Amino acid sequence: MAVTLYQSGESGAPTLTGENGSLVALLLACLVNGYGGKAGAGWTRPYTGTGKAVFKAGAGTQACLWIDDNAPGGGAAREARARGYEAMTGLDAGSGPFPTTSQMAVPVILRKSASTDATIRPWIVLADDKRFYLFLDNGDSAGNLSGFFFGDLNSVKTGGDAYSGAIIGRTTENSATASHDVLPSLGTTGPNSSALGAHYVARSHDPTNPVAVNFGKFAELAYHSGSTMGAASNFTTTPNPPDGGIYFTPIMTCHGGAARGRMPGLWAPCHNRYFSHGVTITGSGETAGRSLLLINTLNSGQLALDLTGPW
Repeated sequence: MAVTLYQSGESGAPTLTGENGSLVALLLACLVNGYGGKAGAGWTRPYTGTGKAVFKAGAGTQACLWIDDNAPGGGAAREARARGYEAMTGLDAGSGPFPTTSQMAVPVILRKSASTDATIRPWIVLADDKRFYLFLDNGDSAGNLSGFFFGDLNSVKTGGDAYSGAIIGRTTENSATASHDVLPSLGTTGPNSSALGAHYVARSHDPTNPVAVNFGKFAELAYHSGSTMGAASNFTTTPNPPDGGIYFTPIMTCHGGAARGRMPGLWAPCHNRYFSHGVTITGSGETAGRSLLLINTLNSGQLALDLTGPW
């Protein structure tokens, strides 16, 4: 399915605030119903309750995302909680949770707003029928967005990967600290990179072990150094003088010393925040013919999302 970009400020777009249920309403509009003449991304909402919902991908592994946006914890209505499931049979009942409650008793966090009020917060969603990225300008650091991912990874496994559903969000509840926002984080030792906080995939590539796995990420190209996307580089001059080039690297996922696959549609600039936030550029090399949206993240990083697809 095609990739669709949804953004706050568009005609008919939902508003995100530090109030109960605003995140559920946002996801319902983008993933399921659409708005302003723009279709939804092909997901369904099989279960719903007060400030809570389950969203199910329309294709791929059809992983289910459980969201509690009813002031579930210490962050009150500033934050929502999220957990993935291989399948769900009710609003709070399902099988194959990722992470499990033993892995994260307080599940993955989405920080919607720095305040519990009706202040409108900008947001970006990029989605297809298998997965989506969500970025929130929640007011903790204006112009630096908090990131979230849910859905299928692009696995290297031959014949498909029935357990590639994954979730990435914030690691800690009721905190504005930038380091808790880990979508931009990378390991620096390739497939041997350590697992990262709040990074869970439904199961290992070996499905006989039916337990969620904590995973890590690393830059595929050595042109990118450091532990935050777009915040460190081996280039001393930008653009690269011989060719005037700006380089991007795909992002690989890993666990147990092995590469599991790529993050779909996600690229890291191999330069220190060279672009302005929100600009769209035309890629080259492996990204030739693709439009890339640049997003400033917390921890002074920057990442690029492929708007063209398919992922």
